[in-house]
Amino acid sequence: MTNNCNYHYSICAIVFGADETILNIKLKDGFRFEKKSIFLLKDKLDKIFETDMISLRRDYTTALLDGINSKDGIVICIVKDFDIELHNTELDEYWRNQTSSDYQSIDNQIRIIRLIEEGPVRVKRISFRMEYLDQETLNKTNYNWLTTVGESYSTIQKTKLHCDLQSINTINGFINSIHFPIDDNTMHSVHLFYDLSYHNELCVSLTLLTTSLELLFLNDDEHGSKKEMLSKRCATYIGNSPNEITSLYLKLKETYKKRSEFIHNGDYGCIGIDDVIFLRKCVRNCFLKAFSISDKKQERIEELMSFVKANKQLFGE
Repeated sequence: MTNNCNYHYSICAIVFGADETILNIKLKDGFRFEKKSIFLLKDKLDKIFETDMISLRRDYTTALLDGINSKDGIVICIVKDFDIELHNTELDEYWRNQTSSDYQSIDNQIRIIRLIEEGPVRVKRISFRMEYLDQETLNKTNYNWLTTVGESYSTIQKTKLHCDLQSINTINGFINSIHFPIDDNTMHSVHLFYDLSYHNELCVSLTLLTTSLELLFLNDDEHGSKKEMLSKRCATYIGNSPNEITSLYLKLKETYKKRSEFIHNGDYGCIGIDDVIFLRKCVRNCFLKAFSISDKKQERIEELMSFVKANKQLFGE
């Protein structure tokens, strides 16, 4: 008698905060995006998430795709599945290692997508299952783990991810090159604050994003106006023309002022979603540039200081 067992291993998580263009992203580690319905029994999402159809609809209504898809209850899922033959003695260890690795992979890939393109992409629950294929054999263990991703519940959805061809290509490239946690402590903190900006009130998001830029462009021992130094350096770093540098500089000063008014006076009424989206774009572009060229913080600051000093006219001086 053989001690080998044939199992079907599967993962499913329903995605929030994205439209159909996310289907074009090529995930790694065997994962893929797929359409399923929370209305149709054939997709078995009620079984997968260990609930009933009424509760399923209630919990995932905000994940429904817009337009004609919403009538059919269509959602986008992250899925992975395969058959595997395992020895009896391997089952528990394989299950522990595989689910841990896959959970981390899903989390990392979602964070990369959120980093490259605007949108609060997230999942609330992940279903892991490993089911014995020979149903006629008794006393064989099926493995199930339905885990909740707690950070998703505090997310305020102000935008939705939409990917054009350029962003799809960028995401597909970075999916395989960015790994968390990031080795560089500063870059790790920049990404952490950026990612947290999706999960808080606008005033807190603005503060977190401004802090990310301070980490990239300011030193602790510098004297002078942080608002001026940060705005000039950030605009110079990501601006592609003199006019764009000036425009970015003025907008960065304006948003930094709003941050200061919130931090020092508790005034947050002037902060809008456009301010957060603008700052998130700035942090995103700065992070991706710094990550791609692997420049060091002090070298970056010194080069930007030299440019600012030589091009004062761009900043109205």
